[in-house]
Amino acid sequence: MPMPEDEKSRGRGHAVTVIGYNDSVNGGSFRVLNSWGEGWGKDGTTWIRYKDFDRITYYAFDLIDSPADAGYELAGKLNFIDGNGMKMAADFNGKYFLMKKSYPSGTKFQVYLNNNNSAYVYAFGTDLKKNTFKIFPPDEHTSALLPYKKNNIALPDEYHYTMLDDVKGKSQYIFVYSKNELDIDKVINNVKTGKEQVYDILAKQLGPQKKKTFTGGETLNFHSGTEEDIVYLIVEFKHI
Repeated sequence: MPMPEDEKSRGRGHAVTVIGYNDSVNGGSFRVLNSWGEGWGKDGTTWIRYKDFDRITYYAFDLIDSPADAGYELAGKLNFIDGNGMKMAADFNGKYFLMKKSYPSGTKFQVYLNNNNSAYVYAFGTDLKKNTFKIFPPDEHTSALLPYKKNNIALPDEYHYTMLDDVKGKSQYIFVYSKNELDIDKVINNVKTGKEQVYDILAKQLGPQKKKTFTGGETLNFHSGTEEDIVYLIVEFKHI
């Protein structure tokens, strides 16, 4: 196991496969399978502590199948948590969610995103000047597909926050759940260049919000009928 002082000279690394985990082994460890045969380690495997795995891993890849069955509803929830750990509540006005409180520039928060079923998930933001920025996927190397049920991921991640910028008035955060992969850059560009309200732009490009239910509060919930392929949520901040 490389020590921290060895990391600058440890070479290009070596690939192994994670085949299990156990929170009780050495304070929590992944079980990994090497490619050197059963004579290595214990039957070709060993344990790597979570904290060491995080430190020594360059890249990790998850091999998944695309969802084959479209006969399911798109459903999930969002939680906005401020920098003090408090939930940020919002009401649904029939078109989009509106935060109950106004927030000043510099307000930091995270979004915890949940999907009940497999879905391609996208998130981006915009303000009154039509400045736009992508939140998820964070880069071209990250898939938008969340293939597992009951995912719960933090945006931008567990260790960082999104922050309201200096453009006062309103800021909007858009979350798109889809059964099929989307050209989200095209969607974002249409929001950036379009003269209509964000809701109307999305309705034209992604379709109207038929047979979909939205409920507000400290947790923002949504679900669609099984025949719906896309759900989008707009969350608006009153920005002071």
